[in-house]
Amino acid sequence: MYLKQINKILLTSMISICAANVVFASDKSSDITHEVTSYEESAYGETKGYRANKSSTGSKMDIDITEIPQSVSVITKDLMEVQDAQTIQKAIAYTAAIAQPNGENGDNRFNWATIRAGTPLYASTFLDGLKLGHYSFSIPKTDMYAVEKVEILKGPASVLYGASSPGGLLNLQSKKANNNNNKEIIISINDKKSKSISLDINNIITEDLSLRLTGKFTSTPLTDSSYNDEKLYFFNPSIKYYINDNTSIDILASFAKDIMPGAGIASGSGHVLTYHKEISKYQNVFSQGNLVVASMIEAAAQKATDANLSNSLIIGNNSDILERKTISLSTLLNHKINDSLEINSNIRVSKLDGKYLNSFFDGKEMSTFISSFNYTNIPLSQSKYVFDLETLAMDNNIQYKWNTSNVENTSMFGLDIQVQEANKKMYSNLPYNLNLLNPDYSKNIGTHTNLLSKENEKLKQVALYVQNQAKINEKIILSTALRYDKVKKESKDTVLNTSSTQNDNNISGRIGLAYIFDNGFTPYASYSTSFSTNPGTGKNGKSYIPSIGKQFEIGAKYKLKQFNTFISAAAYKIEETNILTPDPQDDNFSIQESSSDIKGLEFDITMEPINNLNMIISLSKISAKEVNPLDPKLDGSKITSVPDMSASLWSDYTIKKTKVGDLKFGAGLKYIGKSVKSVKEDFDILNGSPTTKRKVDAYTLVDAMIGTKYKDINFAFNVANIFDKQARVNPASTQYSLTSGRSYNFSLKYSF
Repeated sequence: MYLKQINKILLTSMISICAANVVFASDKSSDITHEVTSYEESAYGETKGYRANKSSTGSKMDIDITEIPQSVSVITKDLMEVQDAQTIQKAIAYTAAIAQPNGENGDNRFNWATIRAGTPLYASTFLDGLKLGHYSFSIPKTDMYAVEKVEILKGPASVLYGASSPGGLLNLQSKKANNNNNKEIIISINDKKSKSISLDINNIITEDLSLRLTGKFTSTPLTDSSYNDEKLYFFNPSIKYYINDNTSIDILASFAKDIMPGAGIASGSGHVLTYHKEISKYQNVFSQGNLVVASMIEAAAQKATDANLSNSLIIGNNSDILERKTISLSTLLNHKINDSLEINSNIRVSKLDGKYLNSFFDGKEMSTFISSFNYTNIPLSQSKYVFDLETLAMDNNIQYKWNTSNVENTSMFGLDIQVQEANKKMYSNLPYNLNLLNPDYSKNIGTHTNLLSKENEKLKQVALYVQNQAKINEKIILSTALRYDKVKKESKDTVLNTSSTQNDNNISGRIGLAYIFDNGFTPYASYSTSFSTNPGTGKNGKSYIPSIGKQFEIGAKYKLKQFNTFISAAAYKIEETNILTPDPQDDNFSIQESSSDIKGLEFDITMEPINNLNMIISLSKISAKEVNPLDPKLDGSKITSVPDMSASLWSDYTIKKTKVGDLKFGAGLKYIGKSVKSVKEDFDILNGSPTTKRKVDAYTLVDAMIGTKYKDINFAFNVANIFDKQARVNPASTQYSLTSGRSYNFSLKYSF
C-alpha cells in the first residue's frame, strides 16, 4: 500500500532528523541555558491549577486566551484528577454547550458527545494539533491519563484544521517530557471491581535531554462470569531534546490496546427494556382485529413486564467484542530562527486495527417473534466487522512577528497534509435467540464465514492556510485567517465490485475583532466557516458536495486578578447547509436538502474567590432546529440529542496542614435539560417503521469527592451520581439507555 511506503519514508526522515540533531547538539551543548526548574505556562505544556491563561487550539499560536476571538475552554490535568475524569466524556462534562446523548458514564466505545449541536466529537478530535483519523469503526480512543489537558474550540474551525464539525472540536494535549524530575504511581479500584495501575515517570537525563514514561493498565470484570474481563492498557514513552536554545524536538510514541467484551445492544451503564410495551401499543396492528390474538399479545407482553428484568442484564453473546490496537509515532519540532521568525513542524504516523462483533435486536424476525407469544425469548443477530486504518498527519507552519506604526503583527503561513488508508470487512449476520429469563451467553451461535463487503478507502487532504494576528495600540485585536483545502477520496469494494472517486475543494475563513480594556475585560466578535466532506454519489451519479457551516459569534472574556477569575460568555448563531440525509425513496442513496439553524448562549467561569476555594460554573442555552428536512412535518423541530439548557457547578475546598495532611472536599452538580431523540419506530409496520422524535426528560446529577495529600501520598475517594439518579436517555423502540447509577472510585497516588 502506498501509505506504508510513505510511513517508511517518513520514519527514515524522523531518524535522520534526530541523528542530525544529536550531531548538531554536540557542538552546541555549551550554548544551552534553558531553565530546568522554573515554571512558565505554555500553550503547549503543563498548566498548574484549574485556570489556563493560554491556548494554542484557537490560533495555533502560543497566545493568551483573551486574544482569541472565539470561545475556548481548557480542562487542565489538575481538574481532571480531582474530578476523577478517566474518560473524555467525564473530562468535558462540566463544560458549557457539551451534550452527551448516552450520559457521561454511558457508552464509552466511541465519543458521541457534541458541541453546539454539531456532529459527534469522535469525528472532530485532534491530538497535539493533528487530526485523529477515523473510518467506520476505526476510531481511536485516548485515555485521559495520557493527556496533559483538553482544549475545546467552540464553533467552526476549518480555517485552521480542515474538515470538521461546525459545532467545534477537541484538541488533546499529550503528556510530554519536560524539565522536572517528577514520578508517580497510582493504584485505584472502583465499585465495579475494576482495578488499575498507572505510572508516570519524568526524568532529566542531561541538561538538554528529558525522558518520560507514561502508562496504565486496567482490568474490569463484567457482571456475568461467562464473559472475559474488559481490559485496557497503554504505554507512551516520550523524549524532549534541546538542540540548542532556539530549537527543541519532542518525540512521542504510543502503544495502546483496549478489549471490550459484551459490546452488544446493552453497551453502556444500563438500560430499561421497553419492546414489550411497544408491542402492546401496536397490538391492534399485529392482531388485525382478532380479539383472541390481541388478548394473547397483551398477556405475553404483561408476562415480560412482570419478569422485572434487571437494568444491568447483558443482552448478547459472550463472543461479542470490540477490540482495538493502536500504534503511533509523533515528532513536534520547534525552531526559532530569531526573535521574529520561528518554524513548527508536527508529524504523526499511526496504525489502528481491530474487530467488532455486535449483537442487536433483529427486526427482520419481528413477525415470527410477535406470533410466538414468548416475549422473553428475543431474536438477536450478531454482526462482524474487521477493520484497520493507517494515517499520516503533518502540519508545518512559519510564524513571523513584524511591526508597523502602533501595530504588532504575528503572521502564520502553513501547510497541512492528511493521508489515510482504511479497510473494512463486513460479514453476514448470524441470527439467534436469547432467553432473558435464563440467558445462555456461551451459546454457540456459529462462525462468520460469508463475506458481504470488503471496503478500501484512500484519502488525501492538502491545505494551505494563512493567518495574521494584529494588536493595534496594544488594545485592539484583529484576527484574520484564510485556508484552501483540496480533498480526494478513492473508494472501492472488491466483493461488491464497486468503485468511486471524489474530489472536494473548499475555502474557509475567519475574521475576529476584540478590544482589551485595562481592567481585563475583552469583548469580541467573529465570523467563521467550516466544511465537512460527504463521500459517495447520488442517484444522478454526481458526488455529494461538502456540508458548509457558518457562525456569527459575539462574546466577552474577563480576567479578574483579585479573585483569580476567568469568565467567558458568548452568543452565537450557526447555520449548516447541504446536510446529507437518507433518501426516503431509495435506501441506497442520500440527498442534500436539509439545513440547520442553531442559536445559543453560554457561560464558563473558573474562579478562586478565596484562598484554597475553587469553583467551576457553566451555563448553556441552545435552540437547535431542523430547516427544510425531508419530512415537512419536522420542519422547525428540535435537532436530536441537544438539551435546551444545561448548567453545572463544581467546587472544592482545601484545608491546609491538618493532622492527616492537606484535606480536600469537593462536590459538583449537573443539570441536563429536556431534549428529543430521533427513533425508528420498528413496531409501527403499517407506516413503514417511520422515524419520529421522542421526548427525553431533564435530569440532575450530583458528584462528590474527599481526599488528602500527606507528604508524598495522595488519597482520593470520588463518588459519581451520589443520589443514584438513573434517568432515561437515548430512547429506542426496544429500550431506553440509563444514566449510570451511583459509582465510586478509590485511588492512592505515591509521588517520588
